[in-house]
Amino acid sequence: MSVRRRPAAAVAMLIAVPLVLAGCTSQTTPADAPSPPALLPSPPAPPPQTPAPSSPPAPPSPTAPPSPTAPPSPTAPPAPSGAVTGDPAAVLRVPDQRSEGPTVNVAAVALTRGGFVVVTGQAGSNVLGYSEVPAGTTPQPVQVSLAEVYTKVVPLQARLYADTSGDGVYGAGDEPALGPDGKAVVVDFAFAGKPVITS
Repeated sequence: MSVRRRPAAAVAMLIAVPLVLAGCTSQTTPADAPSPPALLPSPPAPPPQTPAPSSPPAPPSPTAPPSPTAPPSPTAPPAPSGAVTGDPAAVLRVPDQRSEGPTVNVAAVALTRGGFVVVTGQAGSNVLGYSEVPAGTTPQPVQVSLAEVYTKVVPLQARLYADTSGDGVYGAGDEPALGPDGKAVVVDFAFAGKPVITS
């Protein structure tokens, strides 16, 4: 039996191919090649910052209450027309008294220009009598005769009047006389009289 021999070139090629493949394998994956570095994990994201609470608004400043306004000063009533205003010499003194008859004894009275002292019921209710006051600045006593007789104690009032009409007789046209303080000259007093017994 005869053996068929392959050409030497073909044999050499068969040997070289495995070597080449082996060399390629050893070059692509060398044993001592360093491994690629591992990827580090990404750092965690920081937590969201909570915004600081805003300060509460400051309360409004209290406003001062308005200053109270002073009430208007009361004005004095106008003086009666024709009255003697602010007579520095005006004087009237009438004490509480008990009289023997319906007569009021005025202890002292004065008006610079003269006038009248008028006796009325309580609070000037009705005219009971009057007497003339001569002009002058010196106080002097006078008597006023009453139209009624009182046996019990009653409250009466005496008031100075100026002779506004100038006729020397007390009447509706005469105005109250005013004293140094600009007010009417008035005296309240208690009176009790005894009827005069005639034989």
